[in-house]
Amino acid sequence: MSNSEIYIDIDELFHKYKLGNITEEPSSISGGLLHKMFKVTTETNKYAVKWLNPSIMQRKGVMENMINSERIAYAFSKHLPVIAALKIDNQIVLHSNQKYYMVFHWIEGTSVFPPFISEKHCYEIGSSLGKIHRLNIAIPEVKKHANESISYNWQQYLVKGKELNVFWIDTYAAMVDKLIYWNTLSNESKAKLSEFMVISHGDLDPKNVMWHQDKPYFIDWEAAGYVNPYQELIEVLNYWANNGNGEIDKVKFNILLNAYNESMSTKTVDWDCVLNSGYAGMLGWLEYNLKRALGIESNDEKEKKLGVEQVIGTIKELERYDNQLVLLKRWLSE
Repeated sequence: MSNSEIYIDIDELFHKYKLGNITEEPSSISGGLLHKMFKVTTETNKYAVKWLNPSIMQRKGVMENMINSERIAYAFSKHLPVIAALKIDNQIVLHSNQKYYMVFHWIEGTSVFPPFISEKHCYEIGSSLGKIHRLNIAIPEVKKHANESISYNWQQYLVKGKELNVFWIDTYAAMVDKLIYWNTLSNESKAKLSEFMVISHGDLDPKNVMWHQDKPYFIDWEAAGYVNPYQELIEVLNYWANNGNGEIDKVKFNILLNAYNESMSTKTVDWDCVLNSGYAGMLGWLEYNLKRALGIESNDEKEKKLGVEQVIGTIKELERYDNQLVLLKRWLSE
C-alpha cells in the first residue's frame, strides 16, 4: 500500500465518520507486526489509526475477538492508564473502502526497550500487572475457553522449507526435535493452569507500553482475554527484566516480582508447571511466522521478509528461555 493510497483511504475514513479535515499527510508509526499504525493530524486533534491486516481480519472469529479486546481495554481504562479505541457511531472497528480500522486518541510518549529499561519501569509494570490480575474483571461477551492443547506440525514446515531451499532452514531443522518436546511440555501444563484464569492484556511486551512523564500507558489490547495470571507474569518478567544481552537482571526481576506481590500472592504457585507453559506463546508466534516466511499465510514479499525475521528471532528467544529455566525457578522460590 503506497503513501498516496494510505492518504486517500484515511482521508475517506475521516470524512465518512466526521473526524475532521486532515491537515498533514498521515505518517507511518513503527512497531506493528500484524497491522499498520499511522499518526493522523486534523484541525483540532491528533489520532493513531490502526489499519487492520485484511488477511488476518478474514479469519473466523477475528472480528469478534478484536471488538472484545477493546471492550476489555475500556473496562480496564477505569482503573489504569489505558489507551482504548474510540467508539464512533457505536462502532469500535470502522469500515471504509473495503478496509477496516480502529482509531485512538494520540498520546505523546515512547516505548522503552532493553537495555534502557530501568528499575523504576520494572516496578511500574509489576505493580500494574498485579492490579490487573487482582481486579479479575468480568465481561459478558468474553467467554472463558478451556486452555486447549495445541500440537503444531513442525515437520510439515521443515519439509516445505527444504522444498523452497530457504536460507534459514538448517537453523530451523536443528530445532525441530526441541520444538516438539517444548510443545509437549506446554500442553501438559495447560489443563492445570486453566483452573485459575483472569482477563488480562495478554501481550505486555515493551512495545505495547507507552511512557509519558514516567507513567505507563497500556496500548494494543488485541491479545487480551483469559489467561493464567502466573503464566503471564513469567512472560512479563522475561520481557522487562532482560538486560539487553539476552540475560535476566536479578535486581530488576526481584523489583518487578515484589511489585506484583503487592497485589497478588505467589507463595503457593507451582512454578514447574508455570515455567513449562512459558513456551506456549513463543511456539504459537513461531508457527504463525513460519506460515508467513514460507508463503503459506501470504505471498506478499514484505510479509515473507517479516516472517523470516520473526522466525529467526523467536527461535533465539525460545533457546534463551530454555537455558534460563533453572535460574528462573531458583529466583522465584527464594
